[in-house]
Amino acid sequence: MPPIGMGMSGSSSVGTICYFNSNDIWNSIGSFPVHWDGVEWTLFHLQNMGLDVSIINSTWGTSSDNIYFAGNGGSLVHYNGTDFTTIESGIDEDFRGISGNDTIVLAYSRTKLIQLEGLSTYELTEVQDFIIANEGDRYSIMSVEMDPTGVLLTTTRGFYKYKHDNADIYKISSIEHEYFYHTGSNGLEDVWWNGYGVFVHYNGKECTLYEDYSDTNSSLGFRVFNNIEVNNNLVVAGGICSSGAMIVIGHRN
Repeated sequence: MPPIGMGMSGSSSVGTICYFNSNDIWNSIGSFPVHWDGVEWTLFHLQNMGLDVSIINSTWGTSSDNIYFAGNGGSLVHYNGTDFTTIESGIDEDFRGISGNDTIVLAYSRTKLIQLEGLSTYELTEVQDFIIANEGDRYSIMSVEMDPTGVLLTTTRGFYKYKHDNADIYKISSIEHEYFYHTGSNGLEDVWWNGYGVFVHYNGKECTLYEDYSDTNSSLGFRVFNNIEVNNNLVVAGGICSSGAMIVIGHRN
């Protein structure tokens, strides 16, 4: 596969990736979707199509005939394999992510959670109101995990589960920390979080704080986790601590 050499000037770099197979890959460069078809890269100038799109921050889809692009200023675009269409999100906050499954598609910004149904959207205000009641209006949504049963939201101060069948939402953890950043999971009954001095696991019933890798352990000094990946019984997290780079690998027997 050749590199993406679109003749673009400046410091533009690849922002998002959505991989379907080795001959069907979507990237974004700034506000431009870019597609690899197994032979060549094609860059789509959405602005030239009359679409008002800002920097693309997240991409998700089920195929190249059903893919979404979420960006700054509440911009949402859908591609059906032939045409790009702007979706009115109703918000002006920058989208941080978009994800979905066979049941639900969600896009989220710092304080807003938007559900998509085709090219229509509506704001899950009951979810936002519940979080505000627990955290105040300065909360920040950091990540979203989902499976067919529901959605798990990570904020800067806690974890919340939203069930599809009855639109119920509840807080799942008494562990509070100001800097939850990254999430990895094998579904909503096996979720890991980390961030600034914190490492937590949720088994579907309760949360466990791993103190050896959290800020309760002063022997490690300063530490920040930058990412986490989960694959069945293996979890790998990377970051930095007082002595330098840090990698944590966990196996479940």
